[in-house]
Amino acid sequence: MENYVRNVATLLQPIPHSQNTYSSLYVPVALLGSATLRGGPTRGGSGRVAILFSLLATSAFNLRATNNAGAFDEVARTLRLKAFDWLQMALEELPELHHGTRDVCGSAASQMYESAISAILTLITADIMEGSMSEYQVHLNGVNRICKQMRDQSIEPDRRLVTISSFLTVLSDTTSVDLPPVPWSTTNAFPNSGSNMFTDDCNLEVTYGITATLANYIHQVTILSQNISHFISHNLPIHPTLLSACYEFSKTISSWSIDSENLACLPASNCNVSLGKIHILAFAQSLQIYFHTRVLPCTDTEMALYVQRVAEYLMEIETARAQQGRSLDVTASIMWPGFIASCEAEPDARDIWHEWWEGMQKYQIGNISKLWSVVKHAWAMRDEGLKEVPAWMPVLRCTGTKILAV
Repeated sequence: MENYVRNVATLLQPIPHSQNTYSSLYVPVALLGSATLRGGPTRGGSGRVAILFSLLATSAFNLRATNNAGAFDEVARTLRLKAFDWLQMALEELPELHHGTRDVCGSAASQMYESAISAILTLITADIMEGSMSEYQVHLNGVNRICKQMRDQSIEPDRRLVTISSFLTVLSDTTSVDLPPVPWSTTNAFPNSGSNMFTDDCNLEVTYGITATLANYIHQVTILSQNISHFISHNLPIHPTLLSACYEFSKTISSWSIDSENLACLPASNCNVSLGKIHILAFAQSLQIYFHTRVLPCTDTEMALYVQRVAEYLMEIETARAQQGRSLDVTASIMWPGFIASCEAEPDARDIWHEWWEGMQKYQIGNISKLWSVVKHAWAMRDEGLKEVPAWMPVLRCTGTKILAV
């Protein structure tokens, strides 16, 4: 557990932060799970034990970078299986929720549900560290289902858990090859209030290196792409009001400025504030790429400029980290900006991306290697003459690969 607290929890966030979600949210519950384990199984404590084993598995996957890679890999897989077993018990123990319950029993029930949610989310983290992402969609669906059960009874889950699961779902949707088409409403304005999933005080800046505004924009681009897919799948011309909404939204994301964001949650350290801002700017430029590959095309020159800007921002982050050396806790960038941008890089613009991806291997996060392999496959297919955009789409469709660019 010490390795998880001292190294892994910090590594998983883009900038060091005293209220690190991976430690402040999960570790206290895992320690309660340890006490439960020592005292013998008790009803209601299985979720906590599942979290404990999941964090230990994540830590063991991280330790594969040592000389005992094979041994740690085996230990990690065993611990993850134990986490699954305890999660299954936790799910079977979940009591019925009663509408608006606020008494002691209701609070205990809510905690059991939140422990189950936390256990599932930590299993996603373990998969990210290992690099095997075949189960993450099942995990996310499970989390969203439990959250809905709680909300149906007017019980709001821990907001931090909701933010994490919602943002992971948003990122998952951006690289899904089988999102369902969504009919376009000619009567409702776009974007509507229902498409704003995040508020300014949800601390996405320190957890994922993005602002609530940009996270909402990403989600809204996905919705527009689903609206367009509806017309394409029915061989219909795109409705003029949808086209108008797309052009207006293009203006919205192009007019975004980091100066309009409230970044008070960024750590006080000048270096960390700078890293946070650069990470946000990388997300903003990648958002442009995502929009132009999923909704409205742009010129090759514009696309090349967006791709180059993202590369420069991400390389600037790595340079700053290298210059700080041991004085800065080891953290790794969120991969979505780099993945979305590098897939669209033309051959003469790939050297910087090759350098960045190879440099990111030092963080020993298995998911980074998996994403890098998809990028290289996308480049190969593009060089063979396939012009489909986004470039990662045919790779995932042909191979059946599922990714979470986090």
